[in-house]
Amino acid sequence: MKINSEINILSKVAELGGAAALVYLASFVYGFLELQAYYGAFGLKWYVPFLPTNYFSMHAASTICAIMLMALAYGVTLRFFLLSLSLAKVLSFVVIIYLVIIIIATYFLREKSFESISELTRLCKITLIPSTHILAMGIALIIVKHKDLAGSKVLGVMLVCATVMIFYAAPLLRGEARAVEVMRSYGDDLPLVEVDSKKWSVLAVFEDKALALNFPRHEESHPIATFITIDKAPITFASPGYVGDGYLKK
Repeated sequence: MKINSEINILSKVAELGGAAALVYLASFVYGFLELQAYYGAFGLKWYVPFLPTNYFSMHAASTICAIMLMALAYGVTLRFFLLSLSLAKVLSFVVIIYLVIIIIATYFLREKSFESISELTRLCKITLIPSTHILAMGIALIIVKHKDLAGSKVLGVMLVCATVMIFYAAPLLRGEARAVEVMRSYGDDLPLVEVDSKKWSVLAVFEDKALALNFPRHEESHPIATFITIDKAPITFASPGYVGDGYLKK
């Protein structure tokens, strides 16, 4: 009996370790995809493999934690309160339809079909708002309702494929939309460093080096990237907050 109890404890510890490793892997992949799209929009995809490996998981940690917590909430709700198979099928179709929506938004972003860049970024933001909820819902349905959906194998396969593809497409769209927003403002929303009377927008800082971009102020131009030693060129940025009574201002 004692040996069996020890084996059960060790198996539970192994399961927890496996779950933690899976969450870390998911955050690493999600962060890598988003940053690859973000840097790739500036023509800097070649630099992504040189980023520290823990940088990807740190970048996506809050998003993955939100997805896991919401998946837990959806799973408990589906398991103990919403037992209807028809509802599970409806939610599965919601996940599949959202995949179609995010593919369409990505198409418009890549094809540059909008006359106004503000309309394009607004479309991307609206599309990405429910992404964490939809991903969490898909994960919960796969884990909790996989036996119920076994009777409809086509729907089950489509649900799994849609959830995986959303996990792949959402960070790519998020990273590229974020880069478009930066380029629209010519990098003014990023921290700035001034070198030889030229302003550079800082993308990332590692130890004493900063990866910075200069955005020419004329249309159909390309940003120029460089590395700057920051010990001799201080980085400045404007805080979005206010002090005193102005703290409550928007």
